[in-house]
Amino acid sequence: MSPRAWWLFAASSAIWGVPYLFIRIALEGGVPPGFIAWARVALAAALLLPFALRRGALRGLWQHRWAIAAYAACEIAAPFMLISSASGTSLRH
Repeated sequence: MSPRAWWLFAASSAIWGVPYLFIRIALEGGVPPGFIAWARVALAAALLLPFALRRGALRGLWQHRWAIAAYAACEIAAPFMLISSASGTSLRH
């Protein structure tokens, strides 16, 4: 692999890995897992929603609201409740 490829690999590793380090630190500091999960999504929505609105990417979603609600319940709400109920048991060794 070229030196440039190694630098790009290191950069992508840092970009993807640092948030998980901060999550671990927050969990060890007593922050509830449910709050961490909610805060990540809320931050992402706050950052990405203005871009989506400006580009018109959300037009036409209203007609699919029930499918979107069902998807959100299965893929977002249920996993967050499971994360919250886990209470960070894997960190208590």
